[in-house]
Amino acid sequence: MTKQSNSGSKVLYLDGIRGLAALCVFFHHFGLAFYPAYYTHIAADSHLNGFELTYGESVWRFLTCGSFCVHIFFILSGYVLSRKYFLKNDLDIVISSAQKRYLRLFIPVGTTLLISYLLMLTGGYFNREVAVISHSGPWLGDFWNFGNATSVFLKSFVYQTMFHGNNKLDTTLWTMSIELYGSMLVFAVLTLTHNTRNKGIAFAITALALVFISKTLYTCFILGMSFNYLEQKPLRMSNPVRIVVTTLLLAGGCVLGSYSMHDNTNSIFEKLPRIVLAGKNTFHIIGGYMLILSVILSPRLQSFFSTRPLRFLGHISFSLYLLHCLIIGSISCFAFLKLYGPLGYNAAVGVVFLITSIAVMGISYLMAEYVDMKGVKLAGYCYERFFKRKSVS
Repeated sequence: MTKQSNSGSKVLYLDGIRGLAALCVFFHHFGLAFYPAYYTHIAADSHLNGFELTYGESVWRFLTCGSFCVHIFFILSGYVLSRKYFLKNDLDIVISSAQKRYLRLFIPVGTTLLISYLLMLTGGYFNREVAVISHSGPWLGDFWNFGNATSVFLKSFVYQTMFHGNNKLDTTLWTMSIELYGSMLVFAVLTLTHNTRNKGIAFAITALALVFISKTLYTCFILGMSFNYLEQKPLRMSNPVRIVVTTLLLAGGCVLGSYSMHDNTNSIFEKLPRIVLAGKNTFHIIGGYMLILSVILSPRLQSFFSTRPLRFLGHISFSLYLLHCLIIGSISCFAFLKLYGPLGYNAAVGVVFLITSIAVMGISYLMAEYVDMKGVKLAGYCYERFFKRKSVS
């Protein structure tokens, strides 16, 4: 059912899903910086004769819905973090993963904080000047707009980002505390249900409890764990039925993913009954789950998401996610200010998009190779050196 690497431990198409989701987050933030009308639905902010508003009111906006992509990240985390345990039913896997998790996340996050801090010290951000021209003042113009940068950096670096989701130095970092606590939730649930029957019932109760107490983001991690059951007992269906089911799941997931957490004026969601909209906080969770499930059930979708370009995006996805807003605020904004005068607004943005895309891919690759991967190895070394239980002969 799944395409795996030679080791059999890695599902290749999951990298592709993660990579494409990270790319969509980049598109979302680039659009907010230069074409904010697609998100705000304010006609006066348009630079394309209202095209942004038309796009922002359509179901196609799932392509630039950052919240939808973040929910996909969290669901994938629940699946990936629990998968090795389900394959081997070994509690030591959970313990070692839990002890390595903080350091594995913190090394690239700490590096991102340091880069952003250095950009602030050297005047490397040009976002406020661009925000005035692009009409993105409430978003782009508010970034890196505070004093005491050293104090903010030190507090963020030591505890506030990882434990409180402080994102003053990088707007994407609000997810890091959720990723950390969600990971620990996965490990805790696996530990408490180890060698017990009906794990699925325990997972369902946990997910419902999280929804009931309005901790819906953490529900994503529990739902991600449920995909392991499909790997153990894949659904049997004829090929025509499989095509219909996966098509409906994919289409439904994308439609739910187009729901805007900001404004749904003139969209299909505006006409939904109130009883349906009462569950709007779960739209992106359900949509993300449906999208990933469609890929798990479809060999064709697996092949698509296992292609080399998407796997490359998956390899750099964490770095891309962490760095792209810093690049937009520095390189993109600087280039735009230089090009806006001679080229005009839209032509300048087009060139800036190409420059930004190249910079994002290149810098994210360097980060992935020399920080992220090294961080994984360092976390493993520290576990082996200081925490791994010694075998008793």
